Amino acid sequence: MARVQLSSLDVERLAAELADQVIGSRVQNAYLLPDGSYTLRLRRDGESWELQLIPESLVMLVRGTFEERAEPDGFCRALREHLRGKRVTGFEPVRGERVVLIRFEGGLELCCQLYPGGRIALLNRAEGSVLSAHPAPRNGEVLVDQCGGRPPSTDLNALEGLRAVAPSKKLGSVLVRELGIAPKYANEALHRAGLRGDLRLGEVGEERLERLRRELEAMLEEARTGVPRLYVLEDRAELSLVRLTHLEREAVEVREFAEVNEAVREYYRTALGLQSRSARLKEVEERARRLEREAEEKLAQASTIGAQAEELRRAAMALFVNASELERLRATRSGSVVTEDLKAEVRGNAIEVEVAGLRLQLSMGEPVTRQVSSLFDRVKGLEEARRNLIAEAEKLRSEIERLRSEAEKLEVPKAVPVRPSRPKQWYESYRWTFTASGRLVVGGKDASTNIRLLKRHMDGDDLVFHAEVRGSPVVLLKGGASDEADVVQAATFCAAYSRAWREGLGSISVYYVRPEQISFTPPPGTYLEKGSFIVKPPKSYVIAELKIAIGITADGDAVCGHPDYVKSVSVAYAVIRPGRRPARELVGELVREAERITGSRPDDRVVERLISLVPYGVGELVELRALRDKTGVRTPENEMG
Repeated sequence: MARVQLSSLDVERLAAELADQVIGSRVQNAYLLPDGSYTLRLRRDGESWELQLIPESLVMLVRGTFEERAEPDGFCRALREHLRGKRVTGFEPVRGERVVLIRFEGGLELCCQLYPGGRIALLNRAEGSVLSAHPAPRNGEVLVDQCGGRPPSTDLNALEGLRAVAPSKKLGSVLVRELGIAPKYANEALHRAGLRGDLRLGEVGEERLERLRRELEAMLEEARTGVPRLYVLEDRAELSLVRLTHLEREAVEVREFAEVNEAVREYYRTALGLQSRSARLKEVEERARRLEREAEEKLAQASTIGAQAEELRRAAMALFVNASELERLRATRSGSVVTEDLKAEVRGNAIEVEVAGLRLQLSMGEPVTRQVSSLFDRVKGLEEARRNLIAEAEKLRSEIERLRSEAEKLEVPKAVPVRPSRPKQWYESYRWTFTASGRLVVGGKDASTNIRLLKRHMDGDDLVFHAEVRGSPVVLLKGGASDEADVVQAATFCAAYSRAWREGLGSISVYYVRPEQISFTPPPGTYLEKGSFIVKPPKSYVIAELKIAIGITADGDAVCGHPDYVKSVSVAYAVIRPGRRPARELVGELVREAERITGSRPDDRVVERLISLVPYGVGELVELRALRDKTGVRTPENEMG
């Protein structure tokens, strides 16, 4: 897990901000995330969010739901057992420490030690016991006392006294170790005071020391109310509650935030990404260096083999020039030959030759010219081996260039995705859409939801739609129709999700009635099947074309409905009619078009939602379009408002 650190000042500001939001909420559940952090799912006044606890690092509030969970460990199970259903009664820091205490009804408390080696401990304060901790305490370790805190150590007036008793201590070390000031704030105070951290206390005059004290006081006061900032550097990120002038030249980017919690979330995401990117760059560089060594070894081998080939080629040429003399020796099986190029002498059953610095033996059983030809073949083999080694080295160097080029383009990886939290609307339990004029259209998914929709949500001013085919949804046009287009669009929605789609029809008759024409009571002596209802005449009819549009909004949500509505709220949309292409293929085309225009791919949750919106999971593409600069996009929430 990434070591992303907050100072005690940061923790105090963050805790004060979060206390107002979480006190009074109830714990719904606890989870373990893939990155090793824990979350408490909290709920208050119909709103939910997650309090993320990152061991040895930080706490932060995340509005929404984490989309990935890990299998709960022992500590997570203990949180569930003891905290589920409990109300948060307190949320406060320990002054001067990087510790947050979260209190719950029943005397329970979470002590979050946000420093390297710290723990998250679940305590029963009433009994003075530890219920669970992560990591587990060592034998004999008393965690209750560790969560009590110590008085704050920051005493700026101690600077003068320290100079008298420890003049050899370095100024930067004194600020951090003796006064407990976070390095980022200590460095900023030194920068503002025009001092270096490596100066000895004894080298700093009284006037300059007093200036440093004033800068520290002003800066620490600013930290309690200042604008949270995130300084993004090449290899790290720094969260600060004051302006860090000493980092402004080095920073790649500086961001300001309205809330400390928002800044902390972005700090964690950015720092985690930078660390991961740095680790990947290091891995790439190590691999590149290994490949470089391998390439150098191959080039060295090629050089050696090249020298051998050249030496053997000179020897073969000399033998070729003197082949007739050598052949005479082979024929007579005695004697010797000495020329400018070589010395040869018959010894036993071979001719020993010294040529071009080499000692060779020629066989008596094979013509000299054939043996010389074999030597030239060996030269060719060596030269080919040399060329192959050089080509392999070049290939390795190309791979090195590719690795380093791709490394420069490495993006900061994303944190565990969070699905934004918003109150769920009643109609989201059904199929739903809107008309282009803003009327809500809601349909059942099966016989049981058809009846539930009619009994629970049908109002007197609605219109009720049903296709003239068995297996049709019931559709409500809430508030009735503002014009004929509303009727057509609601009827089209009803027809698209009827069995007529599966049958591949081009259009179908859809009727609509008023709510008072719907009855759940059969005439005397008759029986009404479960999931059925009676429609009293008269009925109004519409011939509805079987088509549906699915789209992706500017906010990245999935929508469906009549093309007129979907086109008005989408940055990319597809119009579909009955067909045999699988929904995943159709949605794949839409996603690629949206990615081409917007530069980002919709997340998997949206893709799966789009697939589920294709009636019966099959269709045929009629129209596909993406809008590059869509403005004024309406969302379903805006339509309702």
